[in-house]
Amino acid sequence: MIVLALDTATPAVTAGVVHRNGSELTVLRRRVTVDARAHAEELTPNVARALADAGLTAFDPKTGAKRWSIKGKRMGEIPTAVVGDGLVFVPGSPFEAVKPGAGKGKPKQEWQSSRLPTGFGSPLYYQNRVYAVSTKAVVNCADAVSGKHLWSERLDGSVHASPLLAGGKIYVVNSEGTTFVLDPNGSPRLVAENALPLKDVLASPAAANGAIYLRSDSILYCIRDKKREE
Repeated sequence: MIVLALDTATPAVTAGVVHRNGSELTVLRRRVTVDARAHAEELTPNVARALADAGLTAFDPKTGAKRWSIKGKRMGEIPTAVVGDGLVFVPGSPFEAVKPGAGKGKPKQEWQSSRLPTGFGSPLYYQNRVYAVSTKAVVNCADAVSGKHLWSERLDGSVHASPLLAGGKIYVVNSEGTTFVLDPNGSPRLVAENALPLKDVLASPAAANGAIYLRSDSILYCIRDKKREE
């Protein structure tokens, strides 16, 4: 839960990250700007700082009890962590792989890398590899266990959406409405490139029932194989 407070009666702008367990609230991190001249323009920076300060926290899904937490200097506030090979892959600067602690044991950082920038999109885990797409449309791949950088593939445009895995292929949609399909097996191979009359594509693609869904700020496309329909 994110709590924002903008009180014009006092010179303070506050953003906090709060964990809610039933009626109990626990403040994980907060950022306060005390400045009589500061108003709503400080809300977004304080939200970003509070989220970065909060780091990564694991909770028991049944009880809501805190299991462990890890703090990073610049963990990503927008992209989501993913799991695989018994690790949690945390986007940020640098990108980190964390091994959760058993029970209430402390987590351990397995590796970190400065070669896996994610920007706004979340990373992707598939078959012992981690994939990250930067805002400059560069796809980077690393070994999930060691963090060794394996390859990079530059696409066109800019990317804000998270990559999608479907049918063993990786789909990357840029902000200009072009979808790139990559075969991740071995070295990167561009399988297809399809452009649609879309603009400002910020939403991540989704797949269901043999179809892929793409959304811009005003249009939603459903793309399906004609043979499947017949």
